[in-house]
Amino acid sequence: MAYRPSPEDLDRPFTEPELASERRKLESQPLSTLLDTYLKAYKDCEYQGDRTPRAKNIQLLVTAWKLIWKYKRRRPPRRD
Repeated sequence: MAYRPSPEDLDRPFTEPELASERRKLESQPLSTLLDTYLKAYKDCEYQGDRTPRAKNIQLLVTAWKLIWKYKRRRPPRRD
């Protein structure tokens, strides 16, 4: 008989070490790649009828958003 994972395993959120690893990977990327990751995660989190977003996609979206926010706050203000 074929192995079928339980629904809990399919929508398992990142553990703390996994999330920290994802955050480190994203921190090492340039801003353009980080923005692409954010937009892809945003698209993956769209609500479509009866399909809800996966926990990992939401965690990735929030992590990318926080890193973009952190990057924007680090930059010196523009002087026009």
